[in-house]
Amino acid sequence: MDYSDLSREQLINLLVKRDARRKLGLVWERDEIEHDRALNTGFVVMDHRAEHSCGSAPYENLIIEGENFDALRWLRMTHAGRIKVIYIDPPYNTGNKDWVYNDHHVKEEDRFRHSMWLEWLYQRLSLARDLLTEDGVLLVSISDDNRARLELMMDEVFPGMRKGSLVWRSRIGGNDAGECHLSVNHEHVLVYAMPGFRFGGTKKDLGHYKNYDEGADDPWFADNLTVAVKYTDRRAGNAYYSLQDPETGIWYPCNPNGVWRFASKVFLKKGQRTKKAPVEDLIAQGKILFPKDERVQVWHTLDALLDAIDRLDVPFRGGVPILRRGLPDLEFWVGKPVGWGSPLYKRHRSELKSEYAPLSSWVRSKTDEHRDEGVTEISSLMGEEGTTLLNKMFGEKVFNYPKPLSLMKNLLAQVCGGNDLVLDFFAGSGTTAHAVLALNAEDDGRRRFILVSSCENSGDEPDRNLCRDVCAERVRRVAAELGGGDFAYLAARTLPFEDLAYELAPAQVWTAVQALHDLPFTPYDPDQPVHVAVSDQRELVAYCDRFTPEAEDRVRALAQGRTGFVYSWTPGSVREAFEGHRGLEIRAVPDLLVQGFRP
Repeated sequence: MDYSDLSREQLINLLVKRDARRKLGLVWERDEIEHDRALNTGFVVMDHRAEHSCGSAPYENLIIEGENFDALRWLRMTHAGRIKVIYIDPPYNTGNKDWVYNDHHVKEEDRFRHSMWLEWLYQRLSLARDLLTEDGVLLVSISDDNRARLELMMDEVFPGMRKGSLVWRSRIGGNDAGECHLSVNHEHVLVYAMPGFRFGGTKKDLGHYKNYDEGADDPWFADNLTVAVKYTDRRAGNAYYSLQDPETGIWYPCNPNGVWRFASKVFLKKGQRTKKAPVEDLIAQGKILFPKDERVQVWHTLDALLDAIDRLDVPFRGGVPILRRGLPDLEFWVGKPVGWGSPLYKRHRSELKSEYAPLSSWVRSKTDEHRDEGVTEISSLMGEEGTTLLNKMFGEKVFNYPKPLSLMKNLLAQVCGGNDLVLDFFAGSGTTAHAVLALNAEDDGRRRFILVSSCENSGDEPDRNLCRDVCAERVRRVAAELGGGDFAYLAARTLPFEDLAYELAPAQVWTAVQALHDLPFTPYDPDQPVHVAVSDQRELVAYCDRFTPEAEDRVRALAQGRTGFVYSWTPGSVREAFEGHRGLEIRAVPDLLVQGFRP
């Protein structure tokens, strides 16, 4: 920018403005690069390609061919707040021509390479954010090269939504990345989620719940009665106290480095209550297990106790004496029988909040499992699995570095239920859909998917169509192999807003209306006077391209006893025909769609 013609006041204003924009976080040169000029230009429509679809209507799943920025703008109009899981494996911006910006491959030496990549993803992730359900999650694969930049950018797009990351081993063998002998045989999955999201976790080993009380069907085990909180810590509260077995009269000192897990009634202030039952109640319920057949010692004088402390002839916990000089109220122990053992807590299986442990990372291969059999982390096959599987399916190499199916199955099993909707707008070879169909085949689930993939053609390969020939073809073959699964193949394109009244086709409207109401996709039939569907909530959804008497009769018959929506290019005549029918909402086309497209 040329500053020579600016006045002193203008320069000061410019500096003030720039100072005000400074913040902690990531900054990239948005003003120095060419922005995605398609941000608000053109209305996105979907054309059904019956010849590339799989199965028969109504279709539960969608594969969208086209620029994912356009597809996301359409999905924001139709699927806002309805997608439980978004998984993407975007270009890693390695400089090895792994992605295209404004129709040109981005190379390592390109100026503003990182800024172009960040801006490119920023626009798409900003759209994706609006698609998540209240318990939805976004999972993003990335390598070490640009993880830091991507994570900082995502913190801006998804403030307060970062949950952490998973790491998985992407290959076995290979050399180090440089001169420091550090392997790069791993990748990351960044996790950003809405407040209601939780991972499924891994099944806990409950074999230690093997004790049964007579007449009870609730197994238990003897658990630690202490927590790792020092007695001087404010968190210790009133949990540092002596404990007595009411049957034997034996006393047990509290570990100064790990106080009791439960508070005592004796030390509660007036009106104070505990979140958990006090230890006295637990003793009465038989929940505290006192030691049997242990050493018991009585010190009749304080000097005798101090002598025992100096000789370390006192009870120990964790290699440390629990009676020592400097502790408060040592005189309390004079003349009392002191037990050498440690009371335990009788923990029943019914007290488990969940039978699943929190999710950790995929860091081991199948071949490593025998080396560490005590670890319960989920394992995943390596990246070579994805390549081997795809080569076997097609008989040749058709895609570089597909994600392993086992990784995607494990991820999806952790984050979505049997009826959830999954979106992948960097679908590549279609591993995400493969995993969805495989999980459905295993547990009879009804998970659905939406994939978005581009053609990735170029001047060298003008006829290349990755979406049609690899992604959709793979899913088609998987559906045939598993005996279930379908998809409607849609192609995205844009229309000028000013031409919608002339160029927006009835088939494109009906496609959008069905998606807007989460209906399975049924192709438009020009011979039908009205297109009608009923949602799972028993709502009527109708689209009248031409509001004829025949269309009116059909809607009127189906609207009996139902609420619903009627979409029409001539809403006035529809409202007049159904005046007094309180259950129907008449919506204008294309006005309502455009309003949703431009929130």
